[in-house]
Amino acid sequence: HLTMLRFRQEFRLFSWLQGARATILAAATIAGAVIHPDLAHVLGGFLAGNLIYCILASALSRRLLPLAVHWRVDLVRRNLTYGGISAGAGVATLLVPLGLKAALVGSLGAAAAGPMLALDLLQRPFIMITSSLQAIRFPELIAVFDRDGYSPAFRAELGRYYALILGLTLIGAAGAIALLGFATWLIVPVGLQAAFLRTAPYVLLMALLRALSNTLLPTPAHLQRRLPIIAGLATLDCVLTCVGAFTATLLMPGSDAAVVAGAAGGAAVAVALGML
Repeated sequence: HLTMLRFRQEFRLFSWLQGARATILAAATIAGAVIHPDLAHVLGGFLAGNLIYCILASALSRRLLPLAVHWRVDLVRRNLTYGGISAGAGVATLLVPLGLKAALVGSLGAAAAGPMLALDLLQRPFIMITSSLQAIRFPELIAVFDRDGYSPAFRAELGRYYALILGLTLIGAAGAIALLGFATWLIVPVGLQAAFLRTAPYVLLMALLRALSNTLLPTPAHLQRRLPIIAGLATLDCVLTCVGAFTATLLMPGSDAAVVAGAAGGAAVAVALGML
């Protein structure tokens, strides 16, 4: 629903609903925990928040996104094919953190807490930067492509899109490095700080590479609906990043830095192969 609003360039309503969604879900989840501090009530509050948001979003966008009254088999088939491949690529992307955590726990046991905290915290800024920029700029890029094809105007727009995401992602990485020591002292428990700082540079490198590979490399394939390339890039990222981590656990067992460095090396190889 939010994606459809973005592609209709209804950015005011999109931004308002996205903020409302986060607020409603947080408030409802906390309310469930306050009623009774157990998993069932927390999940119940979360589900109630989703229901409240869906009712609100439907009411506010009923004129912009009316229900379709015609059934087109060709359109449904095309959307299911493209959507299924795209969703599968998204699942492969989400499997990478699970694979890295499995490698860390298998190699380090309880000592994996510090590196796992680094994985949880340091990947989020890159995801936030790329997803927010993509949410604003990608619909406009698609509109230009649909209108002009691979024209000079489209190539210029594509270059600006790449430059914006790459530039701000690198600025975000520089900011994360500059604030790393202070942030570690402020939010990371004392017992985890050494392992957190030891693995943080490799986590930042891996997160930077994966954010760019998952955002920039598949863009032409998505525009042209080249499904094998979309699936192939996601598979490369997932397999090579996890293989790098598990290979490091075999070569240097018990080293948290080696595991995360192996994952960063696998991500770098995936980017290099994806650019060929």
